[in-house]
Amino acid sequence: MMNIRHFLYTLIACLGAAVLSSCEHRILTDPTDVHYVRVYLDEDIRNVTYGFYNESYDHPEFTRPLNMMACLADSQSGEIISEGILKYQGSDERGNYIHGYIAAPLGEYNLLVYQLGSPHTLVKQTGNYFSMHAYTSTVGERVLGYLAQTSKVIDSEKIMQEPDHILVTRYDGIRLKHSVKVDTLRTAEGDFFTARSIAKSYYLQLNIKGVQWVKSASAVLSGLSGSSLLCEEEGMVESDPVNLYFNMQYNGSQKRSSSENPAEVLHATFTTFGKIPDLTSELTLNFEFTKSDGSSQVESIDITEVFKTQLAIENQWLLLDKEISITKPIGGSGGMVPGVEGWKEEEADLPM
Repeated sequence: MMNIRHFLYTLIACLGAAVLSSCEHRILTDPTDVHYVRVYLDEDIRNVTYGFYNESYDHPEFTRPLNMMACLADSQSGEIISEGILKYQGSDERGNYIHGYIAAPLGEYNLLVYQLGSPHTLVKQTGNYFSMHAYTSTVGERVLGYLAQTSKVIDSEKIMQEPDHILVTRYDGIRLKHSVKVDTLRTAEGDFFTARSIAKSYYLQLNIKGVQWVKSASAVLSGLSGSSLLCEEEGMVESDPVNLYFNMQYNGSQKRSSSENPAEVLHATFTTFGKIPDLTSELTLNFEFTKSDGSSQVESIDITEVFKTQLAIENQWLLLDKEISITKPIGGSGGMVPGVEGWKEEEADLPM
């Protein structure tokens, strides 16, 4: 009997050891160690919500985030220990905010909260606070079709979508203490947190003659960063140069010359993680114009010096002095400024 009982104890101990060795080690959290997180949203984004060069021109719209991911990371290793989705909306005299809860054991952590649900900006390496960063994907085949000539001289795998504005906040050295009720996470000054965009939007304006022969205008700008670390306020990754793709627009409301064939304006507002500040880096803007007959015209402009102007630094406006002339196509019609010849007026009663 004793031998059988000893055998059973040994068997149970072995099974227990096998189970423990096959399970991933996880820190247990006391159900009472729940913490309330409130993040105010800084929605003042230049050239998106304010600071427009021309209010009558089309410009980007800002969409307030619906959800944010809150992360608590080990302050030394950066390993993410706990995560929680903030999904409750609120507002007061200070502004709009998102709030929710996160559970974590006692200890010292770095807090990171970032926006979820962005169409073009993605986040990877989400397991570590120090390596987590935002990036965008390469453009698709349809876009490369607009850049048939440009992609012959630029690596198509480095032509990226422009990022969306995602709001991020971070705070190092938060010490969690045991509490029998829900604790509120705050800064050392006792304040709530504020999330700001990790990207910037620039307004770009180009003078052009012959816009009536242009069906579409695409631009690719080199010398920009393709990613940004979330753990740093200025987290642009300088070792990740990319070419940023965006479209030019035509509003037809502003003449730039009183000459016989006045130049008109093409413009765009594009978003970037930042300009790489390498002194040897050139900011080359490549335009590809698709004309009404299906042919392309490619123009390149070095805008390195434009980024150094006061308007670029203070207003994020890039106003190009160079004027581009579009050569008349052999055939075709229906450019950005279609003709109205052959139209006639008709009057008719409409049934109501």
